[in-house]
This record gives sequence, structure tokens and C-alpha cells, in this order.
Amino acid sequence: TLEELQAAVDAAAASTWIKIVADIKGNVIIKQKEGVDLSIDGSANSYDGTFFIHGQARSNGAETLEFRNINFNHAGSELNFIESNSTGSVERYAHNVTVDGCTFTGDAKVVGLKIRQGFDITVKNSTVAGMHSLMQLYGTAGVTVDNVTIENSGRGIALGTSTDINISNVD
Repeated sequence: TLEELQAAVDAAAASTWIKIVADIKGNVIIKQKEGVDLSIDGSANSYDGTFFIHGQARSNGAETLEFRNINFNHAGSELNFIESNSTGSVERYAHNVTVDGCTFTGDAKVVGLKIRQGFDITVKNSTVAGMHSLMQLYGTAGVTVDNVTIENSGRGIALGTSTDINISNVD
């Protein structure tokens, strides 16, 4: 359930792997705790909501956050599947985030990743269909996109004021 996923994320310590075992709908807040590597494996289940990443204002954090094998799926209203904003101190600086083997499906109002002032964001081995865009990253240092397919989407990738960008194998 959504409540169990949020509780598992909140309890994460050291290196933690969380496996989603059923479809989930709702929002989850992930606080990037110092020294805590977190991997969320969707097991090809559907997720309809937003993962809000709070980088805890640590631009040089070494911990990692990984999303694997999640079928992000939403239609009907504006939504960002993975989001980190820079409006408050705890939301700043999502860092060392990897999205691997995920699918993103939505409509013209849905964005896969929307991150402001992040560090080292990677999306690989993933597909996007019918959405506004895969990502909107602004002021992000270190962006890698590899082996990604974007189909029937209004836009693809927006990287305004981002630096150290590597894009390969994108259809």
C-alpha cells in the first residue's frame, strides 16, 4: 500500500532496497538522508503519483537514490512522476538519482522528471509514451540520458541552465 511504501522509505537506513509488490497510487516523500543509499524496485508494477525528493540542501551528498522497473502511469491531470523543487531548504539539491528500466505513460500534462538545482541525474533503459516530456531539469549539474525511447510525446527533454550533459541512444 501507499502507507507501507512511505513507512519503508522513512525507515530506510544504510543501504536499503524496497520492492513494490502491487500497483500503488499516491504521493511519496523521499528525504535523502546522509549515508543512506535507497533503491526502489517497482517489480514492473504501476505507480500513479509523485515521488517528491528532498535533497536536504546537501549538494555534495554521496548517497544514491535509484528507481528501477517501475511503470509510471497517469492520465487526466498535471503531474510530475519524480520531482524536486528548490523553493525550500529541504527540497533543494536532489542528488545521485538514477532511473533505470522504467516506463512512463501519461498524457499531454504529465512530466517524468522535474528537478531544479539537482546533481548527477541519470535516466537509462527507459521508455516514455504520450506525455508532455520525459524531463525538465533546470540548473542541474551532471545529467546522463542513455538508451531511452520517447514516443508520441509533445516534447522530449528540457535542460535549461543545466551543465555536464551526456545524451546517447535516444529515439
